Amino acid sequence: MWEIRFDSNALRPKYAFIKNAAVWSKLLSQWARVKMKFQSFLFLMQNNIFIHWRVRKIILQFAGLKIGNNTIIEPQCSFASANIEFGNDVYVNKCFFVDGFGLCRIGSHVRIGPGVKLITSTHDITNNPMARASHDVKHFPITIEDGVWLGSSSIVLPGCIVRTGCVVGAGALITRDTEPNGLYLGVPARRVRDLPISAAGGGNPG
Repeated sequence: MWEIRFDSNALRPKYAFIKNAAVWSKLLSQWARVKMKFQSFLFLMQNNIFIHWRVRKIILQFAGLKIGNNTIIEPQCSFASANIEFGNDVYVNKCFFVDGFGLCRIGSHVRIGPGVKLITSTHDITNNPMARASHDVKHFPITIEDGVWLGSSSIVLPGCIVRTGCVVGAGALITRDTEPNGLYLGVPARRVRDLPISAAGGGNPG
């Protein structure tokens, strides 16, 4: 009569690998939480008004932001994540706010007024009149190209591109991509005139 024997030792390496994978997964998850808390601490610390802008830049770079040369970020700015890239010679005034985890690319020679908001996250609208915003959060990138001036308290919504050389007036709401070298005003923002490409001009959007 045939005798069937089951060798449990043959499966031990496989189950040991699964066990190790579960341990590594748990460790990575814990590391992600620790990293996020540490990042939040750095974001909080950089808001101190007594910190020099050069020190603030180092803190933000340590938190994961990419910041170019001669870029100055004033205090009281709020960042939801480190998924932000600044070019060279960028000036960011107080109370700049970046919401969500979508990638924000900010080019070189950009000026950002006080209270500007870049919103990279949104929700779908549901059919439920008691809860119109869905629980799922969607993230879309925002791009601010070279030479742009964002006036104070202007807002850029998810997925928008502000093209090279544009000026966005104070309090304007960017809901769609702009065309290069234009002045945009209003809610929603409209292109009100073309801007000169080489001649120096006046005007103050905010």
